Order: sequence, then structure tokens, then C-alpha cells
Amino acid sequence: MKNTTKLPEGYEEIYKIDLKNDQKKAMFIYIIGFIIAILMIIIGMIFVPITTFFDYPVFLFIKFLVIIVGIILCIVLQSLLFVIILKCFAKTITNIGLTNGFSYVGSDIYFNKKSYIAIGFAPMIIIIALFLIINVIAGIGWFWCIYIIQVYCISSSFSHIYVTYKISKLPKDILIKDNGLSMTVYSNTHN
Repeated sequence: MKNTTKLPEGYEEIYKIDLKNDQKKAMFIYIIGFIIAILMIIIGMIFVPITTFFDYPVFLFIKFLVIIVGIILCIVLQSLLFVIILKCFAKTITNIGLTNGFSYVGSDIYFNKKSYIAIGFAPMIIIIALFLIINVIAGIGWFWCIYIIQVYCISSSFSHIYVTYKISKLPKDILIKDNGLSMTVYSNTHN
């Protein structure tokens, strides 16, 4: 099934995720995202001692500032990448915003499973690769600043991982409409 602006005949809603109104599911995703962040920090400490963050106390304020600005840039870059990718796939954007510290972008297009998964993961992969390159160039003294931004990017993207896991179990013919705050999955009822 191709991406489409109209829901084909015979398709009905089979699944919905609404993180704005389903507080229990949203809390689950926030908690798992937090656990991912903690695990990533522990893994980072195996390779680079966290004490390197404090090696030059004169730079601590600058390092904290870099983290804050980096996270803000990460949010903006993630949204911008979603907009660019959606423009490539869908040509329309209907919802762009920020809620509870996480950005969202939505569209009126019904996406097939492969397109939706690609759109969901592409910004995260691009940002992780970008910050990995920056981290290598910046050196050990700045590792934790850049890595904390990467940790935020990955842990805040857990909703995409969760959604991908959920839709991977659904039929191949599904179409997904994501308005940014909720996602509805449709399938042909005749299958």
C-alpha cells in the first residue's frame, strides 16, 4: 500500500496511541526513556570516566551551558528533520509543537508501515551520527557534554521505538496517520 491522502475504502481503525490523553502510556514511555538514559550514562562511564567532565572547573559553567543549548538545538533539529523528511514523503505538515519537553510533528497523510518507521527513525539516526562526529572531534574533555545531548536525543525518542515495536506486530497492509500528538492505525477489514 502506498502513502495516501485518503483512507482507502474498507479500512477501519484497529489501534491508537494517544500520549497526550493516555497518561498511563505516556508515563510508561517517560519511565522507559529515563531508564534508557541511566543505562546510557552507565555505559558512557565504562568508556570515559565522568570525572573528565569536572577536569577544568573554570569551564563548568560553559559545559552546562553547552548541554542546555545542545538539548534545545537537538529538539529544534529533530523537529526540523521531521519536517524535511515529512515534506519529502508527504508534501504536507499540519502539526508542529512542543509538549512536556518533547517536540512533535504531524501530517494528514496515511503512511504505510515502512514509510512510517523510516520517518520515525531517520531524525534520531541523523542526530546520533552528527553528535557522534562532534564528540570525536571535540575530544575527551567535552565527551560528557556532547554525550548527554545524545542521551537526551535517544531517550526522548523512545516513543518512536515503542510505536515501531507495536506496529511491527500489526498486519502488513496497515496505514498510519500521525497528527503529532496521537497516532491511529487503520487496516483493511476484509483481510
